[in-house]
Amino acid sequence: MTRFPPFDLSLVLSLAAVFGMAMAAAGRWLPSEALGILELPGLVIVYLAGGLPTAWRASSALWRKHVLDIDLLMIAAAIAAAVVGAPFEGAVLLTLFSISTTLEERALGRARRAIEALMALRPEMALRKTAAGGVEEIPAAALTVGDIVMLRPGARVPTDGVVISGSGGIDEANITGESMPVSKEAGAQVFEATVNLDGVLEVEVSRSVGDSTIARMIRLVTEAQAARAPSERFSEWFGQRYTAAVMAGAVVAFAAFWGLGRDWEEALYRAATLLVAASPCAIVISVPAAILSALSAAARGGVLFKGGGALETLATIDTFAFDKTGTLTTGRGEVTKIIAPDGSVYRFLSVPVGLEAHSEP
Repeated sequence: MTRFPPFDLSLVLSLAAVFGMAMAAAGRWLPSEALGILELPGLVIVYLAGGLPTAWRASSALWRKHVLDIDLLMIAAAIAAAVVGAPFEGAVLLTLFSISTTLEERALGRARRAIEALMALRPEMALRKTAAGGVEEIPAAALTVGDIVMLRPGARVPTDGVVISGSGGIDEANITGESMPVSKEAGAQVFEATVNLDGVLEVEVSRSVGDSTIARMIRLVTEAQAARAPSERFSEWFGQRYTAAVMAGAVVAFAAFWGLGRDWEEALYRAATLLVAASPCAIVISVPAAILSALSAAARGGVLFKGGGALETLATIDTFAFDKTGTLTTGRGEVTKIIAPDGSVYRFLSVPVGLEAHSEP
C-alpha cells in the first residue's frame, strides 16, 4: 500500500506565494503585453498565501499574549506598501517571510520526527507469563511492575526489568551506544528497546512503560526542544521590543513628514519604507530554527542535549575525547567471504539459516 507524506499546509502556502511572486515578476518585467495581465493575479496570490497566515499569527499573539511580534511588523509593512501604491515591494516581503517561516516549521517537524524515531524503538507487544505457567501476548503498554516477561532470541525488551531466569547477550546500542553485546544472567538489569540476541530470558518488570528508559529519553528530548537557549530568549526579547520600536518609529516618521508639509501619501510611503527596511525577520527566525535543527539532528544520531543552552556551550569546547568502539567505529563484523570446510557453500549456509528460522525477525 502506497504511503503518502503528511499534508504540509505551510509548505503549500509558501510555494503558492513563490508562484504568485513569479507571476507578478513576469508581468512586471518581461517585455510582453500579453504577460502584463499576470502581475495583478500574482500579487493577489502572494497577499493571500503569504499575508493571511502572517495576519493570523500576529492577531493571535496580540490577542492571547498581548505582545507585538515580527508577524505584526511584516503584515503592517506589506499593507502599508500596498496602500501607497507599491504592492510589489510588499509582496516581496511577504514571500521572503513566508519562506523563512516554512523553514522554521520544517525544522520543528524534524525535531518531532526525532522523538518519533525514539518511539519507534519501543516494541508494541510483549510475551507475559500467566499464573498457569503459559505465555500470552499482550500490548507492552499493559505491563505492570512485577509481571514476568519472556524474551526469545531477536525480541526487543518491552520495558525495563531484571532477569530472573536464563542467560544471553543483549544489544544495548540503542541506549548506551556500545556495539558489543552485554552478557546478562539472573539478577542483571535490562532496558526497554534493547535486543535479546541469543538465549531465552525471563524478565521481571521493574518499571512501567511510562517510566522506562526510553520514556525518560523521550521526555529529555521533548524538554530539551522546549527549553530556550540564551540566544533564543534574547532573540524573542529583542524581536518584541524591536517591533514596538519600529512601529513607533513609523508613526513618528509619518507624523514628521506630514508635519513638514508633505502630502499624506508621501508621508505614508516614507513610513512604509521604514517598516520594510527595518524588518529583522531573518535574524529573529534564524536562531530558534538553527537550534531546533541541531537538537533534532543530534537526537537522530543518538546524542541527547539537555537543551539549547548546552548546545551553545558546545561551541566553546576546543578538545574532545572519544571512546573509539561504538563512537568512531561501529565494532560490527561483516562477512566478506565464505569458505566451506567440505567445499559446499550452500550446505554450510543451511546450518545458520536453520538456526535463524527459530529466532524473532
